[in-house]
Amino acid sequence: MSFIKKHRLKIIYGFVLILFVSVSVFAGLHHEPWADEAQSWLIARDNDNIIDIFNAVRYEGTVPVWHLILKLAQLLGLKYDYAFVIPLIFSAAGVVLLFMTDAPLFVKVLLPFSYYAMYQGSVFARPYCIVFPAMMLIALSYKDRQQKPVRFFLALVMLASTSSYGVIVSGSFMLWELITMARGIVSRKNTEDHTFTNTYRACFWGAALLILLFILMALPAPDCSFNPTGGPSLMASVTEAFLFRIDNPLLISMTFVILCLFYLLCIMNNIIQAFIYTAPLALYMEFFYHQKWHIPYMFFLIVTLMILLNKDFKLKVSSNKALTVTKNAVITGLLALLGFSGFYAAYNEYKYPYYPSKEIAEYIRPYVEQGAVIDMYQYYPIAVQPYFDKNIFANNPTDKSYFIWKETLSYVTMSEPVADIIMESYSDYYVPDPEKSYLKVFSGYQINKFKTEDLHSFKVYIRKDFIPEDQQGE
Repeated sequence: MSFIKKHRLKIIYGFVLILFVSVSVFAGLHHEPWADEAQSWLIARDNDNIIDIFNAVRYEGTVPVWHLILKLAQLLGLKYDYAFVIPLIFSAAGVVLLFMTDAPLFVKVLLPFSYYAMYQGSVFARPYCIVFPAMMLIALSYKDRQQKPVRFFLALVMLASTSSYGVIVSGSFMLWELITMARGIVSRKNTEDHTFTNTYRACFWGAALLILLFILMALPAPDCSFNPTGGPSLMASVTEAFLFRIDNPLLISMTFVILCLFYLLCIMNNIIQAFIYTAPLALYMEFFYHQKWHIPYMFFLIVTLMILLNKDFKLKVSSNKALTVTKNAVITGLLALLGFSGFYAAYNEYKYPYYPSKEIAEYIRPYVEQGAVIDMYQYYPIAVQPYFDKNIFANNPTDKSYFIWKETLSYVTMSEPVADIIMESYSDYYVPDPEKSYLKVFSGYQINKFKTEDLHSFKVYIRKDFIPEDQQGE
């Protein structure tokens, strides 16, 4: 008993980490990668050098760091079916870093099992898996950042390397550091009782140059055809991130206001600082572009700021103990709900096919081996490409397996004469003559926190004279 009491925290942390990794591996082994995961994997696989990868990513509007990580994993022999190992490593690192922060124990126990940490951050082979460890490293190094700046600015560079959203969040932290230094210069004294050493200044300007480089890398090519505008409202995304999906617009607005008021209550002594950290990302998401899978940036940013700026987060002596207890009770309830969401999503990953890409690949493989002429229609069929060694689509305008968002390239021009197999997803963009073709429909599901939707209908049209009649119903 004395051993357990002495090592109580280590035992708790070990149990949480083992459970986190076990559930993530279980979900990852049942995960069917979707088109965006395939796109990044194919860009890394089909390009042999860094320059070609950089040129390809110019049509993605993102930073190429994730593609370089995938390339390294491929060179080390990682197979596509196990691509989830990469995000799992990053997320597990995030859990370990969380254990090292000043967050309360209930946060350290519950946060790892949230939807964005254990499911979206550990199963999906996307660069957003880096957000969790980067934000936890910020939380860990923030207090001593002026005395020990290397870890702090390294975390900002890590975050900026993920996408334009990461650049915005890192830029917001850099802006506050710049304001802090400017205040010190104007007042001719050091601020926050710390000295801005030469090491700090070198790290600051070095990180600034790297973030600027990431911005230049993320700028799309002039002839890029992808136009990222629109998306769901930020209020709907935030309420779903911290609670659950709400379909009524009035309830969304009311819930969003309540969440914002509670957030302000928790960081009331640091409102200006928190505003500078969160406003740029919120404005970018609301008025430019975001999708559900981009919400981890806002989610982990808020969590990190709660750890850093909420003075009553830990049950210490305060001016109002009742308010402190109430706030922590609400946070515990929210985290418990979020913790359940991770297990729920992992279960649904096992129960439903997230994306039918592998199932389709096995279905059409005999036809590929027979030399069938296969056409793709629009972007989503590229999800099948990683299961083949090279491009399988006859109407692909390039020799690359991935989709290139280039104005001069068309992925809707059909082969002549009519292809033996045509693949499309999401809608009836292309509807061939039903008298001449057989339709095979594959179902996939959008697995959200507490709701699973049938959204990934994948259609495969096969010429009736290309397959035996007795196999058309299979």
